[in-house]
Amino acid sequence: MTASRVHQRRLPPEDGKFLTLTENGRFFADEVCHQFHHPDYVPFPRETYHPGQLFPYND
Repeated sequence: MTASRVHQRRLPPEDGKFLTLTENGRFFADEVCHQFHHPDYVPFPRETYHPGQLFPYND
């Protein structure tokens, strides 16, 4: 697919080694990451998680 067709269809650009996000894709990914650790969406109670770098209640 040519670059212009990729742009017209708003598909993520790729060069054979890398796939990059579009501006809308970056916004969506950022929002998902923010909501992933929001207390309203954490699926289990605080005491079920082990402390560490991925602890969802880290500030």
